Amino acid sequence: MLAVQIRRHGGPEELVVGERADPVPAAGQVVVRNRWIGVNYVDLQHREGRPYPVQLPLIPGTEAAGTVVAVGPGADRDLVGAPVAHFGHLAGAYAELTAVPLEFVVPLPGTHRWTSPPRSRWPAPPDTS
Repeated sequence: MLAVQIRRHGGPEELVVGERADPVPAAGQVVVRNRWIGVNYVDLQHREGRPYPVQLPLIPGTEAAGTVVAVGPGADRDLVGAPVAHFGHLAGAYAELTAVPLEFVVPLPGTHRWTSPPRSRWPAPPDTS
């Protein structure tokens, strides 16, 4: 899978896209195929190594939404295919797949369908030409 990784603290140039092994869910976890990823101030702090050190290398990101694609022991197999949001964990969302403990997973309405491709919600820069 592809993931954004931080190998050393610093500026935006330290965010590097690379291949990583697909996560395998541990007991009480699910693996989510992320469709939408939140970008938060704490992600910038993790990249910069403040206000507290984080273990590197790190896949940043503390929230996302997508579809459950695998469950670990102790997780309900009926979750596979379910749309969910996950947040509250400290890292791992800047990736195609994230293994998430169940306590950080919230089901989305059963009627939810991913009908449009993921896209940035950032406003376009002003045209200065």
